[in-house]
Amino acid sequence: MAPETGLRETKKEQTRLSIARAALQLFLDQGFEDTSIADIAKAAQVSKMTVFNYFPAKEDMFFFFIRDVMPDLGRVIRDRPAGQPPVDALHAFYRAELQRRAEWTGLHDGVTRFSRMAMASPTLVAGFTRHWQAHERDLLIALAADAGLDPEQEGLTESLDEVYLRMGQPEGLANARPPSTEGLRARLMSAQMLAALRMLVLTNQTRQALGLTADESEALAMAEADTAFGFLREGLTSRGSTSAM
Repeated sequence: MAPETGLRETKKEQTRLSIARAALQLFLDQGFEDTSIADIAKAAQVSKMTVFNYFPAKEDMFFFFIRDVMPDLGRVIRDRPAGQPPVDALHAFYRAELQRRAEWTGLHDGVTRFSRMAMASPTLVAGFTRHWQAHERDLLIALAADAGLDPEQEGLTESLDEVYLRMGQPEGLANARPPSTEGLRARLMSAQMLAALRMLVLTNQTRQALGLTADESEALAMAEADTAFGFLREGLTSRGSTSAM
């Protein structure tokens, strides 16, 4: 890369970061829905057109920071020790992430204001759903490959929600095919693992939003993780009724 080109790209990234930081501070101070592009442009000392040039949608500024803290669940499956079941690998990974107070788990004292702001915005709640869909897709592809399947041939390169959306479009069924029994098993595993993780994270975020600290919540968060992955590992009926929890 030529020096001038490198300098220009560096300056662009600095501008992008400056806009995103200004936006996030405003979101935290006055709420996502009540923050306008004009507010962000003024805080970042740029024009509204410059904001749109870097971020086509307001929520893109919020999720600019999320992408760097979310986990690579597919890699957890691909890089696990030989012979370790996928559910055990994900369980061990999640416990380790709780122990290090990873932001994405919700067990992190710095996310209290962040959680409250995000939960108050329908736009951001929908955005998080789309982000989790991407993680479901990555996890599904890893599980399919682990089972010796070709994700493309099995139609396992989309999250379940993405499949529904595609099938509802014109020509959406043109190349559709039902997965094999092993393919269905991979999709069930990915969907159930993601559902467990999302519920655990939401529970942690709720406690943070209510003002509980990570230290106060850690023991309960660990126990809930063990319960959730116990369900996945052993089956719901082996855990008794919900009244016994």
